[in-house]
Amino acid sequence: MVGSPDVHGPFLARARDQHLAVKLALFLGGLGGSRMKVKLDTEITNDDLEENLISIGGPTVNMLTWRVNRELPIYFDVEKENQIVSKVSGRVYGEDVNGVVETVPNPFAKDKTLLVLAGKRIEGTRASVVAFTEKLPELSLGNIYDRGLMVKVVEGIDRDSDGLIDDVVILE
Repeated sequence: MVGSPDVHGPFLARARDQHLAVKLALFLGGLGGSRMKVKLDTEITNDDLEENLISIGGPTVNMLTWRVNRELPIYFDVEKENQIVSKVSGRVYGEDVNGVVETVPNPFAKDKTLLVLAGKRIEGTRASVVAFTEKLPELSLGNIYDRGLMVKVVEGIDRDSDGLIDDVVILE
């Protein structure tokens, strides 16, 4: 699920991260994933919610992320400028280039999985997608505070100085 580019939701926000779904789809396609559906967050149905899901974008631009936000081990405090709060470490992350990569049981269907790739701002969401597509082995090690949880906080870096996030540091 990607956030709708139309003004929507309680924050009346527009998502600008749909292009990141293309990068993710190409990566997953290379792993053999061919049965993917891509929908806007405003198009999801109750049947969709009972599947394995990938939610791209933070809770202000993606209503699926909004719905599950407070249940996540690492969530966004939308009342404090979308700061990322880790229930695992107790730390708070506030840089625009911070994002999360969280693989958790789907709260709508416990036998399914939800992957959340989201950031404080679009730069953080880009960092999350870069982390997932470029650093999957490191992500699979689990959180440094609890190895049993597949949840990470990342920080995007622009190594080649072109203004775009192209690398990440895993913060937890």
